[in-house]
Amino acid sequence: MKWVARSQVAGFVLMGLCAIQAYAQGTNTYPDRPVRILVPYAPGGTVDTVARQVANAVSKELGQPIIIENKPGAAGAIARAELTRSAPDGYTLMADAVGSLVASTIANKKGFEIGRDFAPIGTMARQPFFLAVKNELPVKTLGELVALAKAKPGTLAYGSPGKGSEAHLVVELLEQSAGLRMTHVPYKGGTLAVTDLSAGILDFLTLTQSTLRPALERKSVRIIATLGPNRSALMPDVPTTKELGYPAFTHVPTIALFTVAKTPAPIVARWNDAMNKVKDDKTLATWGAASASEISISNAQTLAKLYQGEVSKWKPLIEKLDLTE
Repeated sequence: MKWVARSQVAGFVLMGLCAIQAYAQGTNTYPDRPVRILVPYAPGGTVDTVARQVANAVSKELGQPIIIENKPGAAGAIARAELTRSAPDGYTLMADAVGSLVASTIANKKGFEIGRDFAPIGTMARQPFFLAVKNELPVKTLGELVALAKAKPGTLAYGSPGKGSEAHLVVELLEQSAGLRMTHVPYKGGTLAVTDLSAGILDFLTLTQSTLRPALERKSVRIIATLGPNRSALMPDVPTTKELGYPAFTHVPTIALFTVAKTPAPIVARWNDAMNKVKDDKTLATWGAASASEISISNAQTLAKLYQGEVSKWKPLIEKLDLTE
């Protein structure tokens, strides 16, 4: 019996050593096949656009194709749930707006959490929101929009990529600070909301320039303010909301990359290294300038700190609005 027990122990030790060796070989050769990045929103939106631009640059560093898969719906929950079901091997990642991910985590008590479900990889880019209105709306300034909302409480409709998204919450900030009451219409993605704004179904919304760009080129919507800290070089005549007297109505979303929890640290480090190498990529820089984007590459530690900051920013509002489920 003692001989059997010792042989079993020896066998387990050997199996363990083989597993460790296989693990080391697996992380050392990563990636050896295509990687996919899930996007919780429809194609053409901010997160989708940033993910595609960064993926194009990073794929050259990793030596493997990176496939973008759009999984819109349920305010981003469909893509996030799929990520949690994936193997922690670095072959399924997710691009998301940090504030929207934070909001969904706070709002849904049974939702996803950083650490338990997701692990941060790093930030990719920042894009300020712009306030766009339908052409038929009789306002030319933010002040006039506020006055109209006060005169007709509950009648102005605005869209967003989903309940609890940053585009939703930032308008709630305006309502709280200015004493307004407006109607929120959630969509499966920002591009779908822009389509309805162009058609005159919505009155206004706040989204990034890259999402609004097709409508701006068709002149089917108008920009009346930027929610960024400074005026945009692309639209220097458009004032900031802070200039106009609404300092609470400001926001610059950060798009970041996440993986499933328990992904090996060497794989996260591989991504951090690859992303750091492309932060000065000329093609990426040209796209950033044309889309009012700030290429903002950071590591997992920086993203984790930013995530906690967004929790502090949005938690009081979400609880006050009773958006928790």
